[in-house]
Amino acid sequence: GSEMCIRDRVYSLSTCMLILVILGYLTNVGAISDLFDAEVYQNVSVNRGTDMVRFYIEHIGFIGEHPTYLGLLSLFSFLVSIYQYRFGKKVWMVILMLISTIGVLVSGSKMAIVTYVLIGILIGFLLVKSRRKRVWITLSIVGSFILMFILNPMIRLRYEQLLTTKFTPPTGLRYNSTNVRVGIFQCTKKVFQDAPIIGYGTGGYKDEMKECYLTYDTDAYTKAGGYFNTHNQYLSYALSNGIYGLVLFIGWILFLYGIAIRSKESLFIIAVFVFSIMFITENILERQTGVVLFSFVLPLLYIKSQKSHG
Repeated sequence: GSEMCIRDRVYSLSTCMLILVILGYLTNVGAISDLFDAEVYQNVSVNRGTDMVRFYIEHIGFIGEHPTYLGLLSLFSFLVSIYQYRFGKKVWMVILMLISTIGVLVSGSKMAIVTYVLIGILIGFLLVKSRRKRVWITLSIVGSFILMFILNPMIRLRYEQLLTTKFTPPTGLRYNSTNVRVGIFQCTKKVFQDAPIIGYGTGGYKDEMKECYLTYDTDAYTKAGGYFNTHNQYLSYALSNGIYGLVLFIGWILFLYGIAIRSKESLFIIAVFVFSIMFITENILERQTGVVLFSFVLPLLYIKSQKSHG
């Protein structure tokens, strides 16, 4: 209804205002130019510099969150703007879509950018009936993705890092976000094997992960207080609640997919898809921003689907 449309627009508008404020702040501190400086990100990829854009986003007082959450907020703003495009004021919705896209890119979150591309393709298949238009939409999105690689060194180098880094835990000062995660996943596997059935309880695996990180000959983990979470929501549930907790969590996600598909609400389907994909690389439900967004978006879409279908 109109009330739901207003809520959607308020969310999208407020998120875009946040993105613009962050861009203004990054410009003010002189960090915005780093986005287009290949040398800066080349140094960051080999631990010889700091990604100042991500640093400032994480330390801005009014957001103070990992940049991935800026990417997640921007994804939903982009998604809502696309759907609101159908209800008039198309120029404004296009502007909000562009600002949301900038938010995804500035976040530098690899999974958020991949999810952004997948959202575009999924929307094309769910909303567009013409096969030719679907092909054009897919090609346009993939083409835009390739163009981002060519024009933006920050995005290009973050993905190149995945190809050039050996998938082994970090040693000494030779570390980056890729091999640090390799160490995290190896520790997650080791800790899980010690309590695979019932787990360690909610958040109870923290000490075991810290002990595992100490076995690596590097300061990559001690610099962050000696602890990194699993960087995977599914694995976090596996450690906290064992294999049974993991199965229940996956079952819950599938249950949400079932409700969304039965409701035939494409926005609901894509929202569940976004969370289930982002869960692969982040513990979304262990940060306040993630919990609030999850508990706001899905119930809202569920209510919308129930009103639409009876």
